[in-house]
Amino acid sequence: MVQLSLMGRDDNRTLAETVPILVQQWVCRLGDGPHVVVAARATSARFSGWGSRELTPREQARVAEYFGGVVRRATMRANDAEGLRARKRLVAATIEADLLSAGWNAERAAAEAVRATGGALGCAGAA
Repeated sequence: MVQLSLMGRDDNRTLAETVPILVQQWVCRLGDGPHVVVAARATSARFSGWGSRELTPREQARVAEYFGGVVRRATMRANDAEGLRARKRLVAATIEADLLSAGWNAERAAAEAVRATGGALGCAGAA
């Protein structure tokens, strides 16, 4: 699983401000495609009841996890060329995140993820 660092603890943002940040992060990881659009719509709809108030750090983390889950499901269901590229990048990002959590430095983890997946990593390391 790819863990996202959404924003600092002092950055209270609304849902409308949080979703575009997540879109940008996931586009960097997997490329622009319908999987990100689906996740943005689903996340905005799911948490629309929160309105325009500022989200707590815990709520921001919940939104990020939900968004990531939708992106992963949409990516795994895709069977077109774009979806296959996104899936390969998702695998690379997962490998990189696992290596980082195991204590590898970022440069080494990114290089190993690229090696293991044949060069599928997104923007400057995916994790």
